[in-house]
Amino acid sequence: MASFAQDRTYYYNGRQVDRQVHWGVDLASLAQSPVPTANSGIVVFAGSLGIYGNAVIIDHGCGLFSMYSHLSKLEAEVKREVKKGDSLGRTGATGMAGGDHLHYAMMVQGVFVNPLEWWDDHWIRDNVDLKMKWLDGPPKAGPSKPAAQKTKPKVQTKTSTRKPGKP
Repeated sequence: MASFAQDRTYYYNGRQVDRQVHWGVDLASLAQSPVPTANSGIVVFAGSLGIYGNAVIIDHGCGLFSMYSHLSKLEAEVKREVKKGDSLGRTGATGMAGGDHLHYAMMVQGVFVNPLEWWDDHWIRDNVDLKMKWLDGPPKAGPSKPAAQKTKPKVQTKTSTRKPGKP
């Protein structure tokens, strides 16, 4: 298993040829294991994607995308709706993979984010669900208070006579 944001150095004939950051999580698997979708959405990509090999990308809405890479078999079709748990394909070693596994990544507005957070129900409630409620507007105000309680007290302020930059 490789973790999110891990530095990687690539060698060829004993010489360093590249350095990259690993923008996902590699999950070990049995060869050609089914790959279920983490959540519902619309398939926006299903095909060969360079170093990621055969990959599926799902749009979950609000700029949130999940990516499943190195698949040996694709079972998803572009523009098709998928439900949480639907099979997207089979794990594999396509693209730049050293063995059969799943590379799982999450993107928010095109930026890769730590996918481990998105597996935590508590983190989702605190960082997604509560914020999504704000899309419908701020929480409704409670019962109206009497006018006397609505008025803010006047605050007296002093004006400084010191010059900017001087303590």
